[in-house]
Amino acid sequence: MATLNDLSTAALRTFATIVDLGTIEAAAHRLGVTASAVSQRLKALETQAGTVLLLRTKPVEPTQVGRIIYRLARQYQVAMHDAQEALDRRTRVRDFTRVTLVVTADALATWITTALEGVAGEHKLLLSIIREDESRAATLVRDGTAMAAVSASPEPAPGISVTELGTWRYWAVAHPQFVRRYFPSGMDRRAVGRAPLLRYDDDDRMPVDLIARTVGPGTNPPTHFLPESRQMVLACARQLGWTMVSRELRALVPGAAGLVPVPGTEPVDVRLYWQQWAMSSPTLDAIQQAVGAAARRASSTPGARW
Repeated sequence: MATLNDLSTAALRTFATIVDLGTIEAAAHRLGVTASAVSQRLKALETQAGTVLLLRTKPVEPTQVGRIIYRLARQYQVAMHDAQEALDRRTRVRDFTRVTLVVTADALATWITTALEGVAGEHKLLLSIIREDESRAATLVRDGTAMAAVSASPEPAPGISVTELGTWRYWAVAHPQFVRRYFPSGMDRRAVGRAPLLRYDDDDRMPVDLIARTVGPGTNPPTHFLPESRQMVLACARQLGWTMVSRELRALVPGAAGLVPVPGTEPVDVRLYWQQWAMSSPTLDAIQQAVGAAARRASSTPGARW
């Protein structure tokens, strides 16, 4: 029977480095050893686990079991960072530790950055931020890619804790001239088929779901894809298309004050949650507290109007 009781710190670090950098050669350069040494460590780890941990593609891809080992390696890294910080706060110049978080585009553009900057500076963290739609964020925590995420899912998973962050209200909005041109009778099937829509990517379901609720399924609006929130709102203000916007985001974009709700649509309330590895860690606890406080300050007032 395979056992992981005797996994070495070197093996875990080596495995995580291979996954992070994508190749054995890059991992060897980062670790200061030969590629042959890295390959031998990986082979020994796979022998100990009793299964293949990496698909030898370029970049490499962890197998299902490999994702479990990768998550273990990242958790161990955080735990070691916490222990070192507690043991030696005054005399040693400590190394940074990297924390991977999944954040929605809107949260990144509005409320979460200040919270993360503060906790990163205090705890000597290096942040790797993955911009992902709230509907898919939890998956990246569960498979070990990230340590925590802003998610639309309230469902916990084994080894994952969930905390409610708050509710954000979004409106379908456009420039008044755009509304007069494309939505003279409000949002109907004909208007949706003509009016360009602004979305982040194919995973951005909020406007698609709004259309389905308002005019029914089966519509296929012409769509622009823009991956950044403020540029999305700016493009909307310049009449490139209509999109979904919160008041918090509108306030940050020059020229967005004149945007108006698309007639015939209702605001959409999105409840968000913080999904995080359930491990005893002062570092992760500090991140959760900072994010939670920032979310409470930034979330929409119940019944907010545009």
